[in-house]
Amino acid sequence: MPYASAMTDAPRALAIEGGMVDCTTGEVRGQRPGRLTPIERRLLRFLVARPREPVSRDVLLKRVWGYSEGSSSRTLYATMRRLRQKIERAPDKPRHLVTIGGSGYAFVPLEASDAPAETLRGWRWHPPLDDFVGRRAPLARLRAWCLQGTDLVMELVGPPGIGKSRLALELAARQSQPDAGLPGGVVVMDASGVTRGADLLAGLARSLGLPIPLDERLPHRLRRVLTGRGPALLVIDGAEEVSVLQQTVEALAGPPLRVLLVTRDPVGAGGVLRLGPLGRDGDPSEGSTLLVARIRARWPRWTPSAADTAAIARIVDHFDGSPLGIELAAHAATVLTPAALVERLPEAVHAQLEDGIRWSWERLAEEDRATLSSLALFPVDFDVDAAEAVCEQPHVASALARLTDRALLQLLDGPQGRRLRLPGAVRSFVSEACPPSAEAAERLVTHFGRMGSDESLEALMRHGGGPRYRQLQLELSSLELAHRRDAGLRGAHAARAAVAALLFEGWSARALAILEERLALVTPESPVDLVVWFHRIRGEALRQLGRLPEARAALQQALALARSDAPRRVGSVLHVIGTLEQAHGTAEAAEEAFREALAEHEACGDAFRLALSRGELASARLTSGRIDEAIELFKDALALFRSYEAGFAEAVAMGNLGVAELMAGQFDAAEGTLQAALQLSRDLGSHRFELGNLANLGLLYATLGQLDEAEAQYRGTIERSRDVGDEYETCSARLGLAVVVLRQERLAEARQLLDGVEEGVRELAMPALQAGMRLARCSLCRREGDLGRAEARLREALEGTQGGPAAELRAWWEAEAGLIALARARRDDAVAHLQRARAVIGEGALTAEQGRHALQELGARLDFESLEG
Repeated sequence: MPYASAMTDAPRALAIEGGMVDCTTGEVRGQRPGRLTPIERRLLRFLVARPREPVSRDVLLKRVWGYSEGSSSRTLYATMRRLRQKIERAPDKPRHLVTIGGSGYAFVPLEASDAPAETLRGWRWHPPLDDFVGRRAPLARLRAWCLQGTDLVMELVGPPGIGKSRLALELAARQSQPDAGLPGGVVVMDASGVTRGADLLAGLARSLGLPIPLDERLPHRLRRVLTGRGPALLVIDGAEEVSVLQQTVEALAGPPLRVLLVTRDPVGAGGVLRLGPLGRDGDPSEGSTLLVARIRARWPRWTPSAADTAAIARIVDHFDGSPLGIELAAHAATVLTPAALVERLPEAVHAQLEDGIRWSWERLAEEDRATLSSLALFPVDFDVDAAEAVCEQPHVASALARLTDRALLQLLDGPQGRRLRLPGAVRSFVSEACPPSAEAAERLVTHFGRMGSDESLEALMRHGGGPRYRQLQLELSSLELAHRRDAGLRGAHAARAAVAALLFEGWSARALAILEERLALVTPESPVDLVVWFHRIRGEALRQLGRLPEARAALQQALALARSDAPRRVGSVLHVIGTLEQAHGTAEAAEEAFREALAEHEACGDAFRLALSRGELASARLTSGRIDEAIELFKDALALFRSYEAGFAEAVAMGNLGVAELMAGQFDAAEGTLQAALQLSRDLGSHRFELGNLANLGLLYATLGQLDEAEAQYRGTIERSRDVGDEYETCSARLGLAVVVLRQERLAEARQLLDGVEEGVRELAMPALQAGMRLARCSLCRREGDLGRAEARLREALEGTQGGPAAELRAWWEAEAGLIALARARRDDAVAHLQRARAVIGEGALTAEQGRHALQELGARLDFESLEG
């Protein structure tokens, strides 16, 4: 075994007959306190990594000192003699570092089975082996209990490797201080391997130096010694036999002595403090902080790179915040960077975690094992309803409570309610020890398939809001698992639910992958309605990704299939085609598609979708400048949505109505409508529509010249859009903010904002947004006096305005062209541009504050009133 591996395998805290050795720092505690030299430490760690294995002198010289084979040196003899003097109780008769056959050495560890009375280790508190990280909340609670808790006994409970012992030692450190309020001090007792209460009491007596016979007077005398100077704390760690702990508590507990039991399962002796993964009861970055601290202990000058930071988060998540897993990963990071460690987490880590899980597994009832086996199917967290559906066993809720008590399940309490999660190491162990049954897998597919049934999706579309979609998003991993486990109808329904949740938040690429996987499974026997749905939604996902030719092809395929075999779905496909044409084509094409959709919905008697298409037709009319017609259509659609109690569709229609009123110059009405739409969006938990309404309010206030309020709305949109991940809303709000900043002559800030817009629109096939960005660049260059670059930007913007869907951008383009002409002293050209702009949008119907402000500026410079005369 190479030397580097030995350093990884050797434990840090080594129990010896006379006390304890820190194999990393070399500190020796016990009868002969001292410190090992680096070479002594290296020799000890090499032997400790191979308990009871004879190691020849040649191997030690080669692996520890690096000498070549056949070397002869008395250095080994001298080092071994010094090492024995430091750690052996009787160096002439070594207990641990024994000579083998006169040719080598072996390390013999201390074990409870050798001599139970001698192996118990009790000690007054000593400094911990390393820095304490995190756990502020549970530590504060324990410190408060030490001084004023009503329970004289506290149980610190948690699974193996969760950091119970380390927290208990930190408590001992803090409470041992002179001003901590415990004049009797703190005693820590390691009771690992003890199977009788009498043995634990005897070991405690010996550790305190009390030559007391084992009789009925022992508990009384122990209490007198422990509390002779006043209130004291006794920490008992490692004993897992309930009867042992109960006997000890009965014998010792009572004022002024407090007892802290550190154990895996509750004993029922007093208060209980359950310890969960790092970050669950305090700062969510605790796990990452611990890993960084442990790596820096080995490499003090190391600074994590961006790649390391991302890898560290993945490592912590991999071990579910388990301190033991993180500590073991830090050992491996001695020779691997965090980024490299992510790809090859050592098997030894899982092996050591597995020991504790096996201990708990072996103590479970058969019913609880069966429940845990079924739960191992869930890829991430789940709710109680899903657990009951998949397990299908009596009293599942009671079994979940028992498994949570044993820390084999984690309870998560978030904004969407209580959920449960199997730690990754537990899932891996259970999947191998008792794989889930095929019947449980079938039940999982059935449960999650119901979420994408026709009835569920219809209810989601009509009445769904942000909370309903986010509830689906919580189940995304399970929905995708169900989709991939079943090629039939149930898997298809699960895929539909996953896609709906993904598209709601704009996660189009992931949704597209599921859609294409599902379409690859289509057979001649597949329901046509379902196939049309997948083609239609694939077209929408491709549109959102800017892959317009593919989107049009997918929608035409859906339309042809619907017309031949699913006439009730024709209107829905035409609706999506209209949406595509409105955003990326022409107003005429969009209106034609929406008119056809209206006719199809009316023929089928689908009043709800008729209202949806009426609202989209209103948007098309709005885009083409027919504002009064659009307002009436929006109001009709809004009334229908309210009658259906379809809050989601109502929020969309109300926001669009506010925009129409703004474009019509009905500013008071627009403000009231947009504020109501914003509040409804927030009530529904719809972040994306909240963003749109914030941006529209920014547009309104900018139009009214209330630039500070407009800036606040736009900045709020940008901040919220980062949380949602909506690139379009981010770019649109930055563009609006850039125009507001330009009007305030903050040119450097405007340039920075437009740089961000330009970077974002590269991925978005949105002609109007791109043209607006170029027109804002034109205005910036003109204000800076660079007319040549301003004209170049104007030419670039022309492509996005001529014949395009945004009449307000054509007006803005004419206004900027007129201002450039005026700056070049071409007054007649400037007047012509002004007249064309006014012809585009008409008196009192300015359709965007950008165009309005540019026209106002141009008109003022040309002495607009005299031109009218």
